[in-house]
Amino acid sequence: MTKAETKLWVQIRRKQISEQRFLRQFSIGPYVVDFFCPHLNLAVEIDGATHLTDEELAFDKKGSMN
Repeated sequence: MTKAETKLWVQIRRKQISEQRFLRQFSIGPYVVDFFCPHLNLAVEIDGATHLTDEELAFDKKGSMN
């Protein structure tokens, strides 16, 4: 995990926010989100250095159009 993901995970793991369970690296179709809360149907993506190459930016852009 990146530093930002680690900081967030410390706050949301073990149902620390409103007793909601979060999962790490959850697949949604062809994508993998950093964190997902099934009860709220909430996906959280923490962008960082892993989304800076031309290929990754094009993939992210394509996904945001759907």
